[in-house]
Amino acid sequence: MIIADLNDAFKYYSVHNCFEQAFEFLKQPDISSKLPGIYKINGKKIYANITAFQGLKKSECKLESHKKYIDIQYVVAGTNYIGLKHSSCCINPAGKFDRTKDVIFYSDKPDFYAKLSKNKFAVLFPEDAHSPSIGTGSVKKIIVKVQI
Repeated sequence: MIIADLNDAFKYYSVHNCFEQAFEFLKQPDISSKLPGIYKINGKKIYANITAFQGLKKSECKLESHKKYIDIQYVVAGTNYIGLKHSSCCINPAGKFDRTKDVIFYSDKPDFYAKLSKNKFAVLFPEDAHSPSIGTGSVKKIIVKVQI
């Protein structure tokens, strides 16, 4: 897991060969005005899901993890809290792994929470189980999916 400000994203370009392209998408001057939806960046290798939602309570969110994609979760507006736990410590799956959606949910509780405010991002790898929709009020977030 990486948590940082978008201005420092260049420090992480070498982590994955698609990170530079993913972060450059987030740095577009008009990014905050883009409407919710799916945006193709580089075919199935990189795409973005722009979401706007009312933040949920901690008790309303399940942990999830992915196998095929790394998440770069970037907050455009509002404050988002992400619950976190190493996926190897998640022992209570809340269903089977969905290959189509590349997700499995867990009933386990997070070990800690990270706060993401405007212009902050979290890079979540497959070992980073996360509950991504916690917050108060309106949140606009961009989830860039980077294929492993």
